[in-house]
Amino acid sequence: FIAFTAILFTACEQDDDSSIEKEYPAGSIVWRNDTTITDHVIIPEGKSLYVEPGVTITMNDTVVRPEIIILGNLYCYGTADKPIKFTVASEYRTEDKRFNRYWGGIICGYDSKEVILDHVTIEYGGAQTTEQSESFKHGLFKTVTGEGVPGFHFCNINGKFVIQNCTFHNNAEDQIYITGGKSIVMYNKFISSGFDGGEAINYKSGCLADVAYNFIYDANSNAFKLSNNGG
Repeated sequence: FIAFTAILFTACEQDDDSSIEKEYPAGSIVWRNDTTITDHVIIPEGKSLYVEPGVTITMNDTVVRPEIIILGNLYCYGTADKPIKFTVASEYRTEDKRFNRYWGGIICGYDSKEVILDHVTIEYGGAQTTEQSESFKHGLFKTVTGEGVPGFHFCNINGKFVIQNCTFHNNAEDQIYITGGKSIVMYNKFISSGFDGGEAINYKSGCLADVAYNFIYDANSNAFKLSNNGG
């Protein structure tokens, strides 16, 4: 009983400490509160963006159609009770507007080393690139204009990422489009992929991946696509 009481007391102390503001590595960018985005976001090389549990990021400019460009690292640590959400304004979250391409997804750079998406929702993306798109300016994704951007893209063959317990839905292009790196993609939901084409999970050459226990519903083209040129 004494041992159990000690454990219980310790657990209660830990719960009480959870309200204390977390510390992050020096120079980190931290989003602790709900955020509205009206322009492209760029996380520079060597910097890390941390998004805390429960935060909603609302992409809200139908002219710019913002992209989130990760040249450094991204860490989204949501929880089952407090998921993180990348979404659009409520008036655009309707059935008839679900593939209207309101923002451009999360696009990682060639030197992006690490990404963790845990209990994250990514929805209503798929904007088409223009000459003003930061992914085009940085030579990322397909390096041309007019291409629909996936919900998440990773390309560093020496990088690594984890996507787990996440939900991707109502994105007008591929949910995830991967051209490099070591990765784990597990226990996710991929729902309603692509307006006139689009995979739920799309892997190209240069990847070593563990992909399992995902639920895929209503993929426009393929649920799981493996495709490459060369080795």
